[in-house]
Order: sequence, then structure tokens, then C-alpha cells
Amino acid sequence: MPPKLDAKRLLKLPINKSFFLFGARQTGKTSLLKKFIAGKRHIFYDLLDPDDFSRLSQDPKNLEVDIKANPNVTNIVIDEIQLLPNLLNTVHLLIERYKNISWALTGSSARK
Repeated sequence: MPPKLDAKRLLKLPINKSFFLFGARQTGKTSLLKKFIAGKRHIFYDLLDPDDFSRLSQDPKNLEVDIKANPNVTNIVIDEIQLLPNLLNTVHLLIERYKNISWALTGSSARK
């Protein structure tokens, strides 16, 4: 087993701005974002989770339902956005509509 490296990340995520974080699978994107939002009022969607996937694929408007149910939310993360590319239109609309919320979307190459 190779030794575990404790490398310092060179990536600085933008604060109070929305962004995409793309990269190869299993490189730590999700772990990085979980640390980034720790202590912030956030909503985290993991599209690998069947419940999150089903709920958002059936009705993308559920994103706005959740925002309205959590009026103090400051950050929203959608992990594995490549699994629901049609969700991007709704996300774009909500980014424009809710300027006080920062969005982080992660994606990687689709598995074959």
C-alpha cells in the first residue's frame, strides 16, 4: 500500500462566487467542497445518491423549493452534475434569481 500523502492543495476556491469544478474521478473534488462549505449554511446534492438524483431528475424545480424552504442558505453544491446535464438550465436561472447564493458544481468524465 502506498504511503498516504499529506499534500497542500494549490487550488483556491472562489468565495461568494459560483463555479464549476471539473476533474478526473477520485481526485478529491467532493472532499474539497465538503471542507469548503463546512460551517456555512448550505445545501448539498450528491447525484450519485439515488434519492437526490431521482428528486432532481423528476422535477428540477425542487432546487428552488429547497431554496425557499431554507431562506438563510448561502451555498449550494451539486456533486456529479454530469449525471443530469439538463439541470444546468435550472441552475443558471437560479444563479440569476438568487444572487446571494454561491453555487459549486462538480463534474467528471462519465463512466463507460
